[in-house]
Amino acid sequence: MRIILATGLRLVNEALASYIEANSPSRVETCVDIGELVARLKGGACVDCVVVDSDAFALPRFEVLQRLRDANAATKVLLLTASLRSAAAEALLSAGASAVLPKSLGGAFLLDALTLVQSGRVPAYPADDTERSPLSASTLTRREQALLAHLCAGRSNKEIATDFGLREGTVKLCARSIRAKLGARNRRHLMFLAEQGAVI
Repeated sequence: MRIILATGLRLVNEALASYIEANSPSRVETCVDIGELVARLKGGACVDCVVVDSDAFALPRFEVLQRLRDANAATKVLLLTASLRSAAAEALLSAGASAVLPKSLGGAFLLDALTLVQSGRVPAYPADDTERSPLSASTLTRREQALLAHLCAGRSNKEIATDFGLREGTVKLCARSIRAKLGARNRRHLMFLAEQGAVI
């Protein structure tokens, strides 16, 4: 498996790359900057999977994922995060992540996750949902729940309308209804709530 690793820190990159290569047949390249990673993917880098510390860059997780998916949709994206909330993880998986893993699991679990991702499966680990009382999305209709995942993935109203066979105006109305039901001030606030695991 050919991997590009981006944790935001050169020392962490080198240590993790050495661990992966010493304990698996994978070949690992590293980069520190998300812009460099996107440029490599757009340039046709020969890679099966990117492993990204989604907390290491000054961007929301959904935006990091969207940039990587836009650069090369065929490359599998494994996101590492300091905390794993079930709603946020599910939204990121719906948006195209191959796996979302807490960094606290350690190297052996990362190797297992890479093996699962390579075989087309999604690694699942217990979510840490004990620290906050999430807003319930149970009052949303099925369509609104599906739209919520797309909204949190940063997709435009036009893209969502195309995916669902709706008019753009209908998507705007649905998005407004979702925000009202969940108490979000705007789309960015809604994405923040979902990313922080405050919406289930």
